Amino acid sequence: MNKNGILRTRKASPSLKLKDPVEVFCRIRPCFDGETCVEIIGDNVVQLNAPKNLKTLTGRVEQLRCTFSQVFPGYTTQSHLFQSVGLPLVQDLLNGKNGLCFMYGISGSGKTHTMNGTPSDGGVLPRCLDVLFNSIGDYQASRCVFRPDCYNGFEVLSDSEASSEAKRKSLEQAAFLSQKSRKQTEEDRMADMIRIPDLTKLEVDQDNVYSVFISFVEIYNNSVFDLLEDSANDVFKQKQPVSKILREDQRKNMYVYEAVEIEVKSTEEAFDLFYRGQNRRKTAHTLLNTESSRSHSVFNIRLVQAPLGPDGTAVLNNSEAIGISQLSLCDLAGSERMSRTNAGGDRVREAGNINNSLMTLRSCIECLRENQKSQDIGNPAKIVPYRDSKLTHLFKNFFDGDGKVRMIVCLNPRSEDFDESIHVMKFAEMTQEVKVSRSDGVKFDLGLTPGRRNAMKAFKDTCKDIDDVLSSDTGSQEDLLQPIQVFAQWPLLQLSSSEDMITLRNLAIYLEERIKLRKTLYMDWNQRQIEVRNLIMQLEQDNIDLTKAIEEQRVVLNEKERESKNFEKKIRQINEKVENLQRSNLSFETQKRQAEAELEKQKDLLLKEKQEKQRLKQTLKDLTSSERLRWKKECDKQVRATKLEMEEHILEKSEKLKQLRDVVQNLDLPQQQNSTRLSVMPMQNYNYNYSSEMMETRVKNVEEEKPSLLVKTPRPPKVAAKPPTKLRTKTPNGTTPKYRSKSPPPVLNPTPKVSNLLITDKQTPIRSKHRRSRSSDYWLEHKPSTTLSTDTVMQPQIRKKKTVNTPHVKDFKATPNYILTHQEKDSCGEIETKLIKGEIMKTRGGGTSVQFTDVETLKKTIEGKSSTPKIGKRKSLEDRVQSEDSWTSVETRCAVGIEGKPGCEPGLMHHAKKSKN
Repeated sequence: MNKNGILRTRKASPSLKLKDPVEVFCRIRPCFDGETCVEIIGDNVVQLNAPKNLKTLTGRVEQLRCTFSQVFPGYTTQSHLFQSVGLPLVQDLLNGKNGLCFMYGISGSGKTHTMNGTPSDGGVLPRCLDVLFNSIGDYQASRCVFRPDCYNGFEVLSDSEASSEAKRKSLEQAAFLSQKSRKQTEEDRMADMIRIPDLTKLEVDQDNVYSVFISFVEIYNNSVFDLLEDSANDVFKQKQPVSKILREDQRKNMYVYEAVEIEVKSTEEAFDLFYRGQNRRKTAHTLLNTESSRSHSVFNIRLVQAPLGPDGTAVLNNSEAIGISQLSLCDLAGSERMSRTNAGGDRVREAGNINNSLMTLRSCIECLRENQKSQDIGNPAKIVPYRDSKLTHLFKNFFDGDGKVRMIVCLNPRSEDFDESIHVMKFAEMTQEVKVSRSDGVKFDLGLTPGRRNAMKAFKDTCKDIDDVLSSDTGSQEDLLQPIQVFAQWPLLQLSSSEDMITLRNLAIYLEERIKLRKTLYMDWNQRQIEVRNLIMQLEQDNIDLTKAIEEQRVVLNEKERESKNFEKKIRQINEKVENLQRSNLSFETQKRQAEAELEKQKDLLLKEKQEKQRLKQTLKDLTSSERLRWKKECDKQVRATKLEMEEHILEKSEKLKQLRDVVQNLDLPQQQNSTRLSVMPMQNYNYNYSSEMMETRVKNVEEEKPSLLVKTPRPPKVAAKPPTKLRTKTPNGTTPKYRSKSPPPVLNPTPKVSNLLITDKQTPIRSKHRRSRSSDYWLEHKPSTTLSTDTVMQPQIRKKKTVNTPHVKDFKATPNYILTHQEKDSCGEIETKLIKGEIMKTRGGGTSVQFTDVETLKKTIEGKSSTPKIGKRKSLEDRVQSEDSWTSVETRCAVGIEGKPGCEPGLMHHAKKSKN
């Protein structure tokens, strides 16, 4: 017992306390199909039988039998399991004792179902909350009377502090509920489901007040995370979870530092927090389970209780007179093998951390068992490796003797889980050999009158029923305390003899109780005196503050009155300005209407001008069309006149050719055979090509249009002659022709061969290119942005094309043809459009190149500008005729001669001298 009269027995020496073994229960999951490997023998014995396909293998356990505190078959209800396992833990919680219950088993064995259950059939956790709130429902303290001190303890607040704190939290809760109404999450819908509560109720101390605080944490990858960290303010805020650390309080109890503890007043509030935390818990899909837990979860229920004061209504304001008990419900993640789950990535890391933490738990249990055996023999104990895992470090105080520990082993009877179930059974058997010190909890022995709560309640009810003066005025504090705090009567003081120790002992006990009660009453009176003094000082300070505030407000009021007068003066001035502005506004409105009327008039004039402009434009267009038609007729007339003139020239040339043919045919043929044959070389230094081409063209036109103008002359008889001899001659340019041409000159003949005879300079024939189908070609049209559109009738039409202003490399790879549009100004000042075409070919280096093939020109000529160069065309025509005359003259054609002698190569070329006249 300490100085305040609080009896604490939880932290006594472990060697002086009684010890109880860890209770291990077994629950078997129902199996509806397939071979089973679990056999129940009695109420507390389970036997594992190896499947048929594994019995033949050597080194395997064929049979394993284990004894538990109690075995629950597959048909066991949640209520029956809770009555045997969970209800005693709740009773210890109400009595101020700590408790730990954790689920152990492989993945998919039903641990989470045993812990949570379903809405219609709740598990261990919801039934613990139901029984707890059923028991303390009428004895709960007001909200915020107890407040966590962030060091695993609590402090008692005064009534004023508690009310202000409750108002603040109610505002936060209202804001939270408004957000909840706008957005309802999945866990809220689960919480709204119809649930069947457990109606069990336990007895509690009626002279105490109780408060329940909830915390929910998980151990994921050997790190502790708070699942309710954001739920206190705003559950919809998505924040990155922060790892928490473990600390030890003054009583050597381990706790999660800075973990959120929320006060709840009903099972529904606790369930709301549980579902929110459960939604944030780490789960994943595996081959063994659809939603497999990837972390260990710990749901802590902390019950804070404190005695009532002497009046039986308020809490005794003493932070030392507080009892704290805790019930931890731990859902361990299942151990699993990688070969069965086919896990990968993060699942491998999670499974490794889960298995490591479970192995550390097993190592700690084994070390505790060995230490207990060593202590019985007298050997020193080993250090238990609690710090190797956050799971064992958090539950260190439970295994050291601060509370009751119970474990529920969940088994899956399928034959596929036989190997892993063997390890679970061995761990359960080893755990039962560990003994934990028994805890007696916390007892309050302050000397206060028992039943003071009910006495005060009965007193108030009586005053209310008789409708007496006490209904309005309950009297003084002494009158209220009189029916509650009454000292016991003095014991018998007369001694029967000098050796009468019983009377002295009774007197000593009575005096001790009286002193204890007096001390408690004095502490309560002193505390109330301090509160009244503080209240008076606060009222006095408030009075001083209010007086100062009134004086300040008085000064402010005078200042505001002066400002009000100034504002009234300014308002009058502003009203005058407003009147002036209104008059100005009226004048501006009048001007605006006049301006709008003028604007409408100008719009009408503009419309008329626009219509007149359209009419003039149409008239100009018609005039232009008529002028174009007239000029076209003039051009056609000039073309016909030029054509007739050309035909006359052709007739003249035909006469000259006829005369020349007659002269050549009348030559002496034998003399020609004996003479050395001369070949007329191409006159490369003279411009004969153009005249011969012109002659060929004109001859063709004459043959087609007027064949009657050509006179057929009979050919001379054929004379046998030597075949043409190859001579090596030298031209003025130094080249050597392969063959010499025949002399006499060509004879005009209406047959197509005449054109070949008229050409003296043989040119290399031009091979026509293969024409591709333009309907299937795809063109890349390079059209610069500065290209102007022309209104010519002839326009380039390309069906499949891609037009770009600036081509890129990728554009050349997608099409085989390329066309460039180029515009320039011609000599007449008109726009001349050139279409430069080319083929796109791939190079060896992987690039592309463009080979230009031909150019098409699109040009428009205005008739007014084309009349001037007519003289030049006529002059050019006369020059061509003179050139043709020079070619048809004998003097010109016989100006070059080639002399060949036997044995002399190459032949000699002779040029005739021009006469001076």
